[in-house]
Amino acid sequence: MSIETSKKKKGIQMPHTYIILFLIVLVVCLLTYVIPAGQFERQEDASGRMLIVPGTYTQVESSPVSPLEIPMAFVRTLGSSSVNEIIFFIFIIGGAFELIMQTG
Repeated sequence: MSIETSKKKKGIQMPHTYIILFLIVLVVCLLTYVIPAGQFERQEDASGRMLIVPGTYTQVESSPVSPLEIPMAFVRTLGSSSVNEIIFFIFIIGGAFELIMQTG
């Protein structure tokens, strides 16, 4: 890359993916202090799926997430088997985007 080409790339650059993800997690963490906690009653249908019963929303005790608990939340989540498929999918998609970005 020549000096002339590198000078043309001035301006606002997209932050790294990890920075974007961390900011999203931080915003969601802060929203646990603002948005009230609640739940619906659930009922099993004939096929065995759990469905939400309309009109049964009740507020429950809020348990906001401290910003200091964020690293431990990642560790607990990675240990959960139900989330492993989603995490693997995100890594594959992230790798594909990085490959596209690096090769142009």
